[in-house]
This record gives sequence, C-alpha cells and structure tokens, in this order.
Amino acid sequence: MADYTTELENTMNHSMELGRQVGESMQALFKSHEMSSQFLMHISNKPGEQIVRVAEDKLVDMIIIGNRGVSTLRRTVFGSVSDYVIHHANIPVIIVPPPQPISN
Repeated sequence: MADYTTELENTMNHSMELGRQVGESMQALFKSHEMSSQFLMHISNKPGEQIVRVAEDKLVDMIIIGNRGVSTLRRTVFGSVSDYVIHHANIPVIIVPPPQPISN
C-alpha cells in the first residue's frame, strides 16, 4: 500500500509542477502581449465544476481550456471537462484543441 501511495503522491507532485510551469509560461505570454491574466491551480475530483465555480467567484471575463481530442464515444460515456465548462459557464469559453502532428 505504501508503494502505491508514494507513487500516487509522486504523480500528483509531478502533475502540479507541470501545471505550474504551464501557468508561468502562459503568464509570460499574456504579459508579452500586454494582456492581464491570472493563473490559478486547484485540486478537485470534479474539475469542470471547480473551473466554473472559480470563474464565477473571481468574476473572470473568459475561460480558455484545452481539449485532449478524445473520441465521441469516450466523451459520451465518461464526459469531458471542456464540455461541462461550455455548458455550465455563463461567460465565453475558448476550447484549444490538441496539436496536430505535422505530416511530411
């Protein structure tokens, strides 16, 4: 059990560090274009609900969220964070699709 817990903690810590790096990168990008932004990171087992709730609490103007490009069947069965946000947020939502491979 300890090995599983340690592995889970390591995975969470790694994910949080990657999130911080992405946040810093995006903050720098927005700043370089003289745009205001705020990076927030929250841990939740219901990320769609959390994103909408924080957006309402912080009175944000827009939500920009990524999309992993999962299949329609998988999205229908398991749901999608971006689908939830689009249908429950009362502000504009921009969905950023995953990068497409460049073909030769």
